[in-house]
Amino acid sequence: MTVCVVIPHRDGCPWRQRALQFTTRHLTDRYGWPIVLGSCPDDRPFNRAAAILDGVRRTDADCIVVHDGDVFLDGDLNDAVAATVDAGWAVPHDLVHRLSPHSSELVQHGEDWRDLPLSTYNKRDSRPYRGYETGTLVAVRRGLFAVAPPDPRFEGWGHEDTAWSAALRCLVGPPWRGTDDLVHLWHPPQPRRSRAVGSVQGQRLERRYRRARGDRAAMTALVEEGRRACPSPI
Repeated sequence: MTVCVVIPHRDGCPWRQRALQFTTRHLTDRYGWPIVLGSCPDDRPFNRAAAILDGVRRTDADCIVVHDGDVFLDGDLNDAVAATVDAGWAVPHDLVHRLSPHSSELVQHGEDWRDLPLSTYNKRDSRPYRGYETGTLVAVRRGLFAVAPPDPRFEGWGHEDTAWSAALRCLVGPPWRGTDDLVHLWHPPQPRRSRAVGSVQGQRLERRYRRARGDRAAMTALVEEGRRACPSPI
């Protein structure tokens, strides 16, 4: 099975750039898989789904590891890649540990992340929490991007991850889930309406995905709407 890492990314933030350098070095040293940086138009708000699809278009690998540029797995991604053969998609991590700015700098200079202070940006970030299924790191068999791709109608921060997860669960089935730790390197958060709401438009579209979770016909129609906005990479 061939594997490619797709990292949705936009230049501009020095914290994110340093995290990206650390993440890509970690991936190259550990796995040696090709890495593609997916992008989206600079004249629009950052669009993670569109950036993912851009990266998928530029590889013909059998398995796509969608990997944010500010995280690293304390474990083995090969387990998740292997699990996509049967499950179709796989989430290698359980808990996410969001490091503080100083802790992130220490890790990038060679310190072990364990026992370092976590972020105090908000209450949730101050302790480990169960990561979203498609929010930061997920391995997906290539053919599933023709069945349940991420929806590029989501712009800015938030909502696209829970919508994509709902589509995959409805149209493919539940993922294989691992138990490794995922470590998040600090960077300034993207602008958003609140911690829970990225945008009103994104929140409304996510609600449509939530309502369609148990209805394959409704979910298929919703996915087709998004596909027309950004043609499938398959």
